[in-house]
Amino acid sequence: MQSTSISAIDRRLVTPAQALYSPEFLALPLPAKPDQAAGLLIARHRFPLPTVLVMGRRMVLVSDIHAFVDGLRPVPPTIHEAPRRRRGRPSNAEVAARRAAAQGKEVGHD
Repeated sequence: MQSTSISAIDRRLVTPAQALYSPEFLALPLPAKPDQAAGLLIARHRFPLPTVLVMGRRMVLVSDIHAFVDGLRPVPPTIHEAPRRRRGRPSNAEVAARRAAAQGKEVGHD
């Protein structure tokens, strides 16, 4: 006798809430109302996966979930650049540091 539950591998379509919050797929932290949270993301055009309409209901292809996960790459470390100048008049410390740099001195920290 065959079980009525279908594994995630056999399914081709899942609901947006299952795509985001199911441990089989993206496993994001579970909100209080997963269906409503996924619907809000779709309405705000912030849902990370493409959806298809199946009999009037939004669904996500499992192959799209796998392609999305495969496309995620670790973010390379950012190179720390010199801090940008703030707006407005420079502080006395900034002026002193700039003068010391121009003269080749180091600003003194006794």
